[in-house]
Amino acid sequence: MKRKLTWPPKTGLPRTLVLFCWLALAAFVVLPPVVARADAPTVTTAVSTRKVEAGEPFSLVLTVTSQEQLSGYSSPSFAAPTGITVSGPSTQTSTQTRIINGVRADKSSLRITYTLTAHALGTMTLPSPSVQHNGARLTGQPVTVEVVPATGGGSGSGGIGAIGGPGIFGAPGIAPQLFPPGPPDFDDNAPEDDSASARELKLPSGPDEIVFLRAVPDKEKAIVGEQVTLSVYLYYRDAYEMTERHDAKYKDFLRFPLLMDPGATTPVITTVGTKRYGARLVDRVALIPLRAGKLATGSMSARFNGRQIGARVMKSSNDVTIEVIEPPQDGRPAGYTLGNVGRFNLTGAVTPRRVKQGGSIGVVLTVDGIGNLPSRLDMPEQKGVEWLAPRTRDNITTKGGRIGGKRTFEYVVRLSSAGTTDLGTVELPFFDPAAGKYETTKFVLGNVEVEEAAPTQAEIDRAQDKAKGSDDPLSKLPDPHASLTPFEKRSQRLFSPIQLGLAFGAAPALALLWMGLSKARQASKNRKDSGSELRSKAKEAIASAKKADASGAPRDVFASVERAIALFVEAKTGIKVRGLRLGELPEKLTAAGIPSELADDAKNMLEECEGGRYVPSPDPDATRELVKRAAALGKKLGA
Repeated sequence: MKRKLTWPPKTGLPRTLVLFCWLALAAFVVLPPVVARADAPTVTTAVSTRKVEAGEPFSLVLTVTSQEQLSGYSSPSFAAPTGITVSGPSTQTSTQTRIINGVRADKSSLRITYTLTAHALGTMTLPSPSVQHNGARLTGQPVTVEVVPATGGGSGSGGIGAIGGPGIFGAPGIAPQLFPPGPPDFDDNAPEDDSASARELKLPSGPDEIVFLRAVPDKEKAIVGEQVTLSVYLYYRDAYEMTERHDAKYKDFLRFPLLMDPGATTPVITTVGTKRYGARLVDRVALIPLRAGKLATGSMSARFNGRQIGARVMKSSNDVTIEVIEPPQDGRPAGYTLGNVGRFNLTGAVTPRRVKQGGSIGVVLTVDGIGNLPSRLDMPEQKGVEWLAPRTRDNITTKGGRIGGKRTFEYVVRLSSAGTTDLGTVELPFFDPAAGKYETTKFVLGNVEVEEAAPTQAEIDRAQDKAKGSDDPLSKLPDPHASLTPFEKRSQRLFSPIQLGLAFGAAPALALLWMGLSKARQASKNRKDSGSELRSKAKEAIASAKKADASGAPRDVFASVERAIALFVEAKTGIKVRGLRLGELPEKLTAAGIPSELADDAKNMLEECEGGRYVPSPDPDATRELVKRAAALGKKLGA
């Protein structure tokens, strides 16, 4: 007897379930695999060296890698800290394609390179560089470097910018042509050059060489903080090729370059003794002496090739010594900082002018002018006013060969005393070398109205406890007897109190225990549900902060971050942050079981949010970093 075949086969399972399994298997075998979605771009930050010498250039590189094309990038950003000058950036893109087992994988890279020069000693944290890509801001990581005094070595000995190695000048292994060669034939019979430059560069005597370098300062005596301009000239009598260059270290000076395109300078014809030379400007720097004494600049050196010169012949300039003194003691105003030399003007803004007790305001002060811009300001100190550490922004420029520009100080000021608070006056004394005297520029901060804040619930509770005398342990004892009472003999009981208690109280106690456990379980479930909802809202606030940052709305970022932190804290501890003063927050959070470092971090971020809303132009990198810190805090709190 033949068995009749059925489809799908009979297995004892519902026919619908069997049919579904066979269809799923067929789809798995026949349909092509789904291509995985490309991962988010990877962003990294690197520097050419973690230990840099003052005045030596080094590189900061932001690298973005992605499985998608990186053609839609724009607006690279890097906010250099005080004491760092920036050139660039330069950008480079590349694409790699690999085929493994018939599968193609593309990888695109974007490199954004900044050339930095540090002018102040110590440990510096370089803020995160960033770049805009497809409507989103991609941010790297902050990097810490140590700036040490210059040692006097050459800049062409290795690392980024080294001749013959990978550098900022060209391809690896190719020595850059820093300057164009001199004329192929030097004509001693060329017409006399009677220009002012030719007369200034004329020497009654000098080295009897085909080429030599000469350093010329604009002054040989200066004041601490006063600019000295040093120019280096190349004298030549034959065609030359410069293959390497090593700048002087200027270890006792801040250095600012003034000659950005040395190859574009025009040579002049002058004389050294009885011989005619061509002379070309090859370097010019502004030097700011850092201390008093006889300070040596060091020598610039370079290698030359030429028919009458030879191959790779090293030539060095003269070492210039500058006599540096302090400005006069007579008439020196109180608060003068050594090095504040030039001519400056101080302006500012204070917002808002009305705030609640314990709140914060923003104060922005800008120093602009010509000279060595001050690195700090002395703020008026008074009771009830706390000045937090400022954030500084620099815009160093040159005008007519003189260093100057702007330096902006952004302060958050916390006010703890109610009433009208006079913030006082900020004074900046400086020495004007052109006038030969001290001057002071001032900015009057004016008054701020501080409204008295209502007492918090914690303060009310403490006052009530104190009124009840809870601090006195004897207050809890029963009142004493006023008179004696007759002795009463106890009646004879058939059962002891313990037996009676067990007999009559066991069942109610068990019932109450069961009810208590049920309510505790329900309350725990409710707390978990409430905490989950609060954490969800906190994450939505973080997402809103990121969206506001991408759209360039920093004040919305501060508001969203403040809301997210409050929700994170309430979800973890049940404490409502908005009902507390910021000064009480760390103590409350620590008492609720949150580690002290997380409690302090939450307080600091809330202060930044409160003060940041009053800064006219918040730093986009700082707001972006604030969003990251808030999200990290939420993860640490178990969100």
